[in-house]
Amino acid sequence: MELNNLELIRDIDRRGISKVYVKEKVFFNENDVNRYIEIFTELRDEGFILASSYKDVIWRLPCKATNEYIPLKFDIDLYQEIKQALKIYSLILIAKGKSAGWIRNVVDILKKSVLETNGFKQTLRLEKFLSDVDKSYFAARTIQSFTDFYSVSN
Repeated sequence: MELNNLELIRDIDRRGISKVYVKEKVFFNENDVNRYIEIFTELRDEGFILASSYKDVIWRLPCKATNEYIPLKFDIDLYQEIKQALKIYSLILIAKGKSAGWIRNVVDILKKSVLETNGFKQTLRLEKFLSDVDKSYFAARTIQSFTDFYSVSN
């Protein structure tokens, strides 16, 4: 764990009690894929993901609110590295306990933005995409968080 990847966070709860904790910033690295395949297997075996393999195009997540399975579709084969990063990013969100519906919204926004911008290469198209999309603030924050994780090469 590198020190420059750590963020010190101070949180004060409603009672005024201060907590300090360290949050590790995670970045996409193609060499870490096997580690994330193991994480996928653990999450699948614990019932957090319904899919036969990490390589599946569709993963299903159980939704407690609707008692249904919510599909995550990783159907952006034109951008293999981004697809890989999106799967790993999704695993991180699942492991953090984010809701299935929220994760699906994140994946859908990221896929649309990748396709609209030719893999984040055309930034002017990203501005247009954000001006057209519902919940543009959420979309912008989602894209920013993902691009902090996955550095886009120009």
